[in-house]
Amino acid sequence: MRAEGAFVHEGKRAKVVDLPGTYSLLAGSVDEEVARDFVLFGRPDVTVVVVDATRLERNLNLVLQILEITDRVVVFLNLVDEARRHGIAVDSSRLERELGVPVVQGVAREGAGIDDLVSAVHEVALGTHAVSAVRVEQHTAEVEAALEELAPVIQDAFPEVPNPRWVALRLLNADEAVEGAVLSGELGQLSHDESGAVVEIAPVEARQRVRKTAMSLRWGLPSDFQDVVTGRAYEVAEQIAARVQVRGLKKVGFAFDRKMDQWLTSRIFGFPLMLFILAAVFWITIEGANIPSSILATVLIDNGHGALKALAAGLGIPLWLDGLLLDGVYLATAWVVAVMLPPMAIFFPLFTLLED
Repeated sequence: MRAEGAFVHEGKRAKVVDLPGTYSLLAGSVDEEVARDFVLFGRPDVTVVVVDATRLERNLNLVLQILEITDRVVVFLNLVDEARRHGIAVDSSRLERELGVPVVQGVAREGAGIDDLVSAVHEVALGTHAVSAVRVEQHTAEVEAALEELAPVIQDAFPEVPNPRWVALRLLNADEAVEGAVLSGELGQLSHDESGAVVEIAPVEARQRVRKTAMSLRWGLPSDFQDVVTGRAYEVAEQIAARVQVRGLKKVGFAFDRKMDQWLTSRIFGFPLMLFILAAVFWITIEGANIPSSILATVLIDNGHGALKALAAGLGIPLWLDGLLLDGVYLATAWVVAVMLPPMAIFFPLFTLLED
């Protein structure tokens, strides 16, 4: 579900945990729960959110959700070359001001911007880079009233939680994982005191009070509560993206690729071209497999089978065993390899190229 690694920067050893890719922490899929639970319960010193510069609005929704949990965040604006190719530029400095956390742009596959990213992570981890993360504050009146009532109850029970509003949102949405963390007291283990000792688990009465308050307030919310919360996050993400993006720039490079895209996705030529390409792939597969299939048949069946039969006779192997192993198992396997392997070796690489 996740990968781990480590590196050393300016004499400090850092552990890196690569979480599953996700666009949201709210929907409740396994990947989203893994990412959400680690950010909330794993106590990371810094959370790096990799954002696709070509899909900024959609990715900012995730950034805003993570900022509801922690402000120790660095945003890596990836694929800026692809964005520029599509005529999109992102003002990373303004995006940093909008979000209140460091924003580093680059191209991960080429290693561009990685050094700046590591430096930003280092500064946030040490506290030398001050952060003031933006948070989605304005919900409907009913949601705001419920949050204002529930958040203090959570804060009283779990004073170490950095943002009780986010926990309140998840409890109001009946998030089973967060509710379980409240009841077990795990939610209170988010922070350590200065001595490094784990904070004491909240009393049972306080945990039950949080749960009962959340359940009571939940009934007073509209049935589309989750849609309202999600919609507000997307609205804010859209507003931020509109302020930091510049669209309509002259597209650069890859003119041939764009021309191919126009032809292959054309309403008129798209399907005929697709059928032609598939026909070409099948023709190459069938014709190209004839020679290697013939070679394999000669080696494995014409020559190999006879040689093995002679060897078996010389060793005095019983006829029934000879027939079972050589005329049965070996011969069947040899035919399958000779007939099936060459076309598969040709077809699947070609199909992979088409997918790419």
